[in-house]
Amino acid sequence: MVAFITALVITIGMTAGIFVYADRRPADQPTTWGEAMIGSAYVFMLLILWFGILPDQFVDWVDSEGWNNERFFVGPGAILEAKAQGGWFPFSITYLAIRDIVVVIEHVVALALLPITAAYWQNRGERAKAKEAATAAPSDFGRPLVREA
Repeated sequence: MVAFITALVITIGMTAGIFVYADRRPADQPTTWGEAMIGSAYVFMLLILWFGILPDQFVDWVDSEGWNNERFFVGPGAILEAKAQGGWFPFSITYLAIRDIVVVIEHVVALALLPITAAYWQNRGERAKAKEAATAAPSDFGRPLVREA
């Protein structure tokens, strides 16, 4: 569990770091080859965390807790108990199926974050222009101009 939580915290921190750095870096500043190499290594490590380490640590954690085909998920108060075991639910759900569903959801979230972070990085110049336009030049009296005279 400690390894999974550590991997999750590092992954969230690295993902948030992209958004923080995108707000600080000017869009018109050219990228040096060193910055490009560091950026590509950063993104490569983030992809390894998203699609490799994080799901693996989750699977290792829940496997050590006994999530397998022999345990059935019945929910709180046995509300999801299958008909085969005397309940009302039409099919049985194993903990192994829940584990796999959680891993698939994690991959879907990671796949959704890929274009979101890329678009956020690519549109940082447009956000800077919008912020600059919102802070209009003040008039001679120090108040913001409402309209041009």
